[in-house]
Amino acid sequence: MANSIDFGGAFEALASEEYWIEILLVFVGFLVPVVVANVIEGYMGFDLPNEVYGLGTMAGVEMVSDQHMATVGAGVYTADVFAERVGLKQSVTNFGAGN
Repeated sequence: MANSIDFGGAFEALASEEYWIEILLVFVGFLVPVVVANVIEGYMGFDLPNEVYGLGTMAGVEMVSDQHMATVGAGVYTADVFAERVGLKQSVTNFGAGN
């Protein structure tokens, strides 16, 4: 069969330790801007847009590391908070709910 789906290869990729390390790096990159925002806003009194923390994390990771997956995670965070700011997330939720 020319168009068969290779489930074995897919599950083999999911079982790969390297794959899960990359997922962990993306997740850490997503969480770091949240922690930075809470520390800066909670203890220093600054109130910056959340996108600033995401972009700052992206730049910081690129300056000190070659772990680009963490940069991807911070980029996803930045896109997420921007989508929320401009109402895109709510529009997608409403569309999915049929409203």
